[in-house]
Amino acid sequence: MAKFLDADLKPCPFCGSKLDPNDDDCIYPVDRERKTWQLVCYEHGGGCSASVLGSSVEDVIERWNTRVEVNNET
Repeated sequence: MAKFLDADLKPCPFCGSKLDPNDDDCIYPVDRERKTWQLVCYEHGGGCSASVLGSSVEDVIERWNTRVEVNNET
């Protein structure tokens, strides 16, 4: 499996787990053609199984790292 040594992943937005992008269970292709990729907050690493899908490694990393700004003013 490819290694993504320079990938900078934010912690999981749901459980706070820090992910290792070079763990084969973190980022991997879903199909043989490698047209769909998945990034998972893997349970065996203490995570919650949250995941995102994308069209490339770069796409899933960008989607994972995207956070919505919350305005708590009422």
